[in-house]
Amino acid sequence: MIDNHADFSGENHPLFGKKASDKTRQKQRESHLGKRPSAETIQKLVESHSGINNHNILKEEKVQQIRDMLDMGIFGTKIAKELNIEKHTVYKVKNGFYKDIYGI
Repeated sequence: MIDNHADFSGENHPLFGKKASDKTRQKQRESHLGKRPSAETIQKLVESHSGINNHNILKEEKVQQIRDMLDMGIFGTKIAKELNIEKHTVYKVKNGFYKDIYGI
């Protein structure tokens, strides 16, 4: 926290625990209707959510760990359970999904 700013997080925030009225929510909705992001904004969003920046993409270390476990003959379901990931994620690694990203 910056020393010269008041702490407005959580319960200290003036609107904490308050809910916008239906009338206010309708006004907010109407003010945003018909607005579309520019092509530049869309491109920035695409770039920030693709490839290695994508939060759905496994980190290289995790991919390598899965590859190593597969090479040792461990079944995908067991790997998924042990690493707390979905089975389809293990099969994506097995079938080369991450090869284009990490070359593994």
